[in-house]
Amino acid sequence: MQDQVRKLTELKPSTPLGNIALALSGGGFRAACFGLGVMNYLQRTAYGVNNLSLLDRVSFITSTSGGSILNACYTSRMIEGVSFRQFYEEMRNFMQGDKLIGEVFKLLNESDKWNEVGTKLDGEKKLEVRKNPNLINGFAKAYDSLFFRGNTFDLYYNNPSDKKVTICFNSTEFNNGQYFRFYNSGDASKVFMIGNYYLNFNNADVARRLKLSDMVAASSCFPSGFEPIIYPNDFIHEGLNDVDQMLDAITYKNNNPLNQSAIYKKQFSLMDGGVVDNQGLESMMAEDDFRDSQNKNRFDLMMVCDVGSYFLSPLETPLVNTKGWTSKWSIKSIFRLMFWAIPVAILCILSIITGIWRPVGLLLLIPSVAIAAIHILIASWFNKKKSGNAGSWSNTIFSKIDFFLTLKLNVIIQMLKARLASVVLLASDVFMKQIRKLYYGDFYRAPFYKDRTLSCFIYEFAAAHKQTREQNLNKKDVAWYKQVQAELSPSKAIEDVATEATAMGTTLWFDANEEKDKKREKIIATGQFTICYNLIKHIYRMEIIKPEVKNDTNVQDLKQRLLADWAKFKTDPMWAV
Repeated sequence: MQDQVRKLTELKPSTPLGNIALALSGGGFRAACFGLGVMNYLQRTAYGVNNLSLLDRVSFITSTSGGSILNACYTSRMIEGVSFRQFYEEMRNFMQGDKLIGEVFKLLNESDKWNEVGTKLDGEKKLEVRKNPNLINGFAKAYDSLFFRGNTFDLYYNNPSDKKVTICFNSTEFNNGQYFRFYNSGDASKVFMIGNYYLNFNNADVARRLKLSDMVAASSCFPSGFEPIIYPNDFIHEGLNDVDQMLDAITYKNNNPLNQSAIYKKQFSLMDGGVVDNQGLESMMAEDDFRDSQNKNRFDLMMVCDVGSYFLSPLETPLVNTKGWTSKWSIKSIFRLMFWAIPVAILCILSIITGIWRPVGLLLLIPSVAIAAIHILIASWFNKKKSGNAGSWSNTIFSKIDFFLTLKLNVIIQMLKARLASVVLLASDVFMKQIRKLYYGDFYRAPFYKDRTLSCFIYEFAAAHKQTREQNLNKKDVAWYKQVQAELSPSKAIEDVATEATAMGTTLWFDANEEKDKKREKIIATGQFTICYNLIKHIYRMEIIKPEVKNDTNVQDLKQRLLADWAKFKTDPMWAV
């Protein structure tokens, strides 16, 4: 029913820039830096009779992966009463060089830092449950030591500041392949909104004690780069160590009804929110509906900051290497060669017994026996599989295995490389871009949202997007764009900085060359001038949709200040960093 409303109902904002929602996409430090630039510009831009900054008008922030690092850092510091300027400098320092990754590996090598122990009852027996000493938990610990300093979700429930922002860190749970939202509006009675339809919290006391660092890690552990983070094991700390209580805090009644016993009060895995929604759009749309259901105002502006793109890297299929020893040997030929280890092992034993060439026999005995044993075990295993009844798939594979074994090693290596490359591209690019396309289709094409959206894409002014950007403006914004085209067209300096920022990979560090090239500062600057441009564009669009905006002195004053800043960005894209 709600989808039908979105498709058929046109909803205009009550005010152009009143109640704002902000979505921060995933994308490692590229996302965090771009979002930081956007926030910085929103903070410095005041609007309205009360002269509030646009950032102070943000009442909801949803995020994924790298965006969740920024979301949690900003909102936690805001609640603690830290000034935006201080937060901004702290965040820039946090993302300096390889500081974070250095802290991670330092922690992984300090066994005394992995002392989190929980307890779980098994009948009358009390069992110890420990946090896994792996890479994703190393990052969680590093987030905690470098920024969050032990802060938990309770910080948001006991918010003493005047700024009230609802937050949502998006992750993905692997029991059902659904989003899992760490949602907090400051209202403990809404604890059931942490999770999803299948798995959700029912105990606010446990939810309050979840560490921010662990939730951010759950939102940012992208597939292939990290292992999953496990609830409850990896959320254990000194203040939350009763594993039975942590499991009881989850409602399982809707979870996997086909196999309830396999999941009831059992641990479950969480990974990067980008697996199902890398922009957090579904969370933002859900919050818009929830506010309406609570008789609160819907958002006037739904702002999306995204460092992903529709650009797809082509698959480079590896070629077969026709040189070297791999082009001459097959698995079968190596296996035949291994057979000769059996008579060699026998001869070694005889030489030791008889004393003839005894030193040589002693030298070759262990390797020849080991190779012979491996040969016998493999041969036995293959014969058992070929004669067994393990299922039609297994039988079919083993009936043709001789063909595979006779292939030269260089061909097999090429086949494995091609498969690995295609799987990585599918997981990291194709699937995520298709999911992005689906969510964007629902969001941007629905009349319900189209007049309330503001997009801020890192690639907006990248050289590769120039033609598409100009085509879109001349097609969709023909009512106003021609009159201001010269004024709004980006300079070459802007395009160069944006192109560099777009090319940055998804990492949680800046290497020495990137530091030297000021890549971090260029991505922050790209966030600043891109949001400035899109705010101008939004006002021009509002003037067409709601003609009275042309007579709104607050909006017109803001537009002139934005245009003045845009002129400065065209001359020096880095001036506000």
